[in-house]
Amino acid sequence: MRLRPSISFSAFKRYGSVKVKADRSLQGKKVYLQKFTRFHEWVKVRPVVLGAHSQKRFLLQLPRGHRYAVRIFMSLNQVGAGYLDGYSRTVVVKTPR
Repeated sequence: MRLRPSISFSAFKRYGSVKVKADRSLQGKKVYLQKFTRFHEWVKVRPVVLGAHSQKRFLLQLPRGHRYAVRIFMSLNQVGAGYLDGYSRTVVVKTPR
């Protein structure tokens, strides 16, 4: 039986924070910040490399003065054997002007 990794994501103004829980360390693995487009698709905005304890705080780098629905996605190749790809909850971010 395959499981999804547990991905926690929060965002405030210009910063995001992600933490991935699995049965092993995922330090050095990539997760992707995705945004929901007006065409109802999730597109990758930028990769984020996980640090110590499989977590990372990072700049969102989204254009200012807009509202975005964003999430974190981790592919099957990055999380490893025994897991499915995973994604966090969707967070609405309003970037400052």
